[in-house]
Formats: sequence, C-alpha cells, structure tokens
Amino acid sequence: MKLRGMLQRLTKVPKWCFTASIKEHALACLQNVGIADCFVDIIDVRAVNFYTKHHKEAYYKTMLLAGMGSFGSDILEPKNCLFLDDSTSNMKVAKE
Repeated sequence: MKLRGMLQRLTKVPKWCFTASIKEHALACLQNVGIADCFVDIIDVRAVNFYTKHHKEAYYKTMLLAGMGSFGSDILEPKNCLFLDDSTSNMKVAKE
C-alpha cells in the first residue's frame, strides 16, 4: 500500500491525524485503510473546540495538543510542521 509506505518512511517526526470529524469515526476509517498504527493519536474537531480546518485557531490548538510548545513560543510556528491534506484551501489556512 503506497500510503502506508509513505507514512512509514516519515520516521523523523511523530505523525498525528487531525480530522474535522470525531475521533471514533476517524479511527474506524484509519483502521479500515490499515494505517491507524502509523499515528501517535487522533486530534478531532472536539479537541480543537469545534474550530474547523478553515480557522487558523484549529491548527494552533492541534500543535499544542501534539506537544509542539506553547503560545508565544518560537517552536509553535506553522513552518515547523508538515501538514498534508486533500484540500488546498485547508493547506493555505494552515500555512498562515
């Protein structure tokens, strides 16, 4: 499976699944595709106070939950993350 192989080659960074869905649904989907074990955990819409991927607050909250630092910290910067998504509009917001 190409996706699983790509995820496994990303060995230098922990991988988190950030979803606009709920964790239980995302886990079922990841298990169905056979990649659930490739992620540290799932950060869902509830964990980011129901901000959507169209709001930069969702990405900052996700970085905090993933242990990347605290607000005001130099490490809590979008440039320090690799964000992959199937929506270019989500990627533009994440880059801000």
